[in-house]
Amino acid sequence: MLHSLVEKDWTLTMGERLSHAARVLRIRELLDCRPFVTLKSLEEEFEVSKRTLYNDLHALQEAGVPIFSEPGPDREARWQLVSVAKKQPVTVSKRQLVPLDLAKLALSFLSGTTAYGHVEETLRRLARGLGPEAKAAFDKVPKKLAVIPHGPKSYRNKDGILDDLLVALLDEHRVEIEYRPPGARKRRYTVAPLTLLIYREALYMMAAFGKAETLGPSRTFAVDRIVGIKRLPKEGFVYPEDHDPHGAFDGAFGLIYSGDEEDVELLFDAGQAAFVQERQWHSSQTFSKDKDGRVRMKMRVKGLTDVYRWLVGHMDSVEVVAPEGLRKRVLAAVGRGKR
Repeated sequence: MLHSLVEKDWTLTMGERLSHAARVLRIRELLDCRPFVTLKSLEEEFEVSKRTLYNDLHALQEAGVPIFSEPGPDREARWQLVSVAKKQPVTVSKRQLVPLDLAKLALSFLSGTTAYGHVEETLRRLARGLGPEAKAAFDKVPKKLAVIPHGPKSYRNKDGILDDLLVALLDEHRVEIEYRPPGARKRRYTVAPLTLLIYREALYMMAAFGKAETLGPSRTFAVDRIVGIKRLPKEGFVYPEDHDPHGAFDGAFGLIYSGDEEDVELLFDAGQAAFVQERQWHSSQTFSKDKDGRVRMKMRVKGLTDVYRWLVGHMDSVEVVAPEGLRKRVLAAVGRGKR
């Protein structure tokens, strides 16, 4: 059973037909954050008839909500809420909504899931408080901001799994997951979810093994590889106060943070120099320029698996100076690529 963090009706987009109850609640919200509403504006917003909207407004009155109407300059009725009954809405400016829209775009790889629907609904509700001019400007934001995807994973068929995982994470109880590593049979684990991570347009879960009071070491699972999940509400756990997801990856080059720290030294061709130097690949990285124009990169990294994967994409333009094991591995990959 899907356990949503927000009622299903609230995840519907404006292109979908709302239930009577959901529509009445939204009209109540509009009355809270706008000076008035008209039947024409509500028709455009909800795509239903004036008769239906009259029934919705009367339903609010019958429920004791103090609303009234008075004619505007064009003689069209303006429906208003008595000022003392207005809830204090969260108000934002169009400039404040822009970074929120950027955050939504950054999560666009979750499109099609209930979680992403919550993000869209929250932004839509916040935008209601904007004035007409600001609202018109905000409506153009999708044209002015864009994210170009680069091999994102898809979570459209993981809606129930993601939803159960979020509930377990917030309520601090364990989950039993069926996990299928690439090229292997699925395995079953009982874990305590600690953190959801976003890495390269994909979701990962940091989870710990061990007893409820004394959790053991954590492990990272790719959410898209979880093929089954069962929440265990009776098996809560004490969330570790010293858990630090950022600290866990200190020294790591990517998500694989196991292994000893090693000094890595790389030589990039002059043509790749600008590309390599303009990004923060690792917190310890330093660069220097050799006499032949090549750029020397040094860093101290914990675990070399992700470094190797990164270097495979630059094999024609990089020389591994150290460590020797990484050098041999990349050279072997170069040899296979030339066959």
